[in-house]
Amino acid sequence: MMKTTTLFAAALLLGGILGGCSAEAPADNNSTEPTSSIEGGTTTPVVFANDKGVALCPVMGDEIKDTAGLKYEDYEGKRYYFCCDVCPEKFHAEPAKYADGKAMPAEGTM
Repeated sequence: MMKTTTLFAAALLLGGILGGCSAEAPADNNSTEPTSSIEGGTTTPVVFANDKGVALCPVMGDEIKDTAGLKYEDYEGKRYYFCCDVCPEKFHAEPAKYADGKAMPAEGTM
């Protein structure tokens, strides 16, 4: 009996590793905590972008034409991509400050 139980447990573990977890965590619609590209997620929020549909860095205001492989944070239903490695740290420390581009430099001031 012990051998069968051990084999079953090993099969479950291997199945979880190879197949991934199919259970989804319940959505927490009240959360304002940002999630990151490292943490992953099951749905893709709306990308923070300019009026042309081009993603913008919420910290520096730079246009990001290709978001593939870039770091991002999801915050209050929006996905924010970053232009460099410094911007995610700033955003994560104070997401409400940078959300929706509130702290982006005004055009022509850089």
